[in-house]
Amino acid sequence: MKFISSIVLVFLLHAGFASGHIPNAGFEDWTSQGFPAYLDPAEWNTLNDQTGILNIYTVTRAEGADAFAGNYAMRMETDHIPSPFDRVTPAITTTGKIDTDEETIEGGFPLTEKPDTLSGWFRYYPADGDNCDITITLTRWNESIGETEQIGEGTFTFSDKVDTYRQFVIAIEYSKQAIPDTALIIISASNPLDPKPGSVLYLDDLEMTMSENAINSAPR
Repeated sequence: MKFISSIVLVFLLHAGFASGHIPNAGFEDWTSQGFPAYLDPAEWNTLNDQTGILNIYTVTRAEGADAFAGNYAMRMETDHIPSPFDRVTPAITTTGKIDTDEETIEGGFPLTEKPDTLSGWFRYYPADGDNCDITITLTRWNESIGETEQIGEGTFTFSDKVDTYRQFVIAIEYSKQAIPDTALIIISASNPLDPKPGSVLYLDDLEMTMSENAINSAPR
């Protein structure tokens, strides 16, 4: 069994139908997966399929007072995989496809708009020396060169304890004027390069906006 210790992004999906919505943005929809059965957020991917055989689930459904809006939220907790593996696996959720053999995350969801920000609501309980990380990357298929190119990116990193839900806002910085056709969101409860067991992230109510003059914003 191999787990992601670093994240390399490979962008392969370049479908383009009219869309600008984050799939299952409020984490209200969950699907039963695997054996023994576990729940994953619909239209998102996690490492639960790798760790579930050990009865370890780094992404679970939160409900009741642990949800910011609606009935459910997503709870992520970085965990230690015991011997003989003896590894720390970061709690990762993504709209892309996780390949644990190649240690890559590829793909994303299609869109035809150009978002300026990604926002959402979070609570965070970091282990000592850890931080959560949320990244959105925008790409498009370049017909003239026959490959996908990155045209925009934004990241939110946070290391303090947050007991009550607060909003984060990520400004997306573009390197090209083109309209993206694919968005990839990667959420980690820990620093992917140095994850600490016990870091817990709650996340709910994601949204992309098309506002002008977007700026990076600390929680408020």
